[in-house]
Amino acid sequence: MNFPKGIILIGIMLILLVNTSGCAKNVALKKTFWDKQSAKVGIALEDFPKAGAHKAGSQGVLDMAVSSGMDAGLRKYLEKTDLSKFLTVKKKFAALMHKGGLEPKIIDEFVDAKALPMVKNEQNGKSSPDYRFLAEKYDVDYILLLKINAVGTLRQYYGFIPLGSPQGYCVAGGLMAQNNTNEVFWAYTMDANKSVVKIEGKWNNPPDYPELDAAIQQSISNAVSEMEKSFQ
Repeated sequence: MNFPKGIILIGIMLILLVNTSGCAKNVALKKTFWDKQSAKVGIALEDFPKAGAHKAGSQGVLDMAVSSGMDAGLRKYLEKTDLSKFLTVKKKFAALMHKGGLEPKIIDEFVDAKALPMVKNEQNGKSSPDYRFLAEKYDVDYILLLKINAVGTLRQYYGFIPLGSPQGYCVAGGLMAQNNTNEVFWAYTMDANKSVVKIEGKWNNPPDYPELDAAIQQSISNAVSEMEKSFQ
């Protein structure tokens, strides 16, 4: 059954609002960032979420329980999804820093952004979480924190009835803040229509789901590219 693209995008937008709640609004890269030549920029990732079978559309609690039971095998498989392809985003951003005359510092360990202290009396243009803690910890002038918000598959539902096949799905985002001010110099979360990849061929092909996995891996690659483009 085919549904208008607008309806599908509305469903995706609802999922994105849930998965990106608490994130900063998109902030275009401030051009003054490139003025401070040789500034040190720490580039880090938040820990990966588990890949899952995400749902969009009109579903009640009972509907969600029924549909979750129906895709139990898929959800178990998705938990093993290899997300290492997203690690390349750090090198992509490091190359941008080098090109702009800045000094990138790739941080190998994952960062727990949820553990950051919150700023009291937050000012306009500055982050609520206090990223100065990370910048000071890693001895950098800016901290650039990148993340996968949600990954796996996305499928439209009406009640517990699927309206089509699942799609590969990866939503990524990031934020960069200055050390001494906590000012946000860049923030980005992917658009809904750039987060999904259609599965080519038969998707329900256990136990290895090769067509489905290929779509997920492509969605991760797309996310890396979209993040890089948003910084230019």
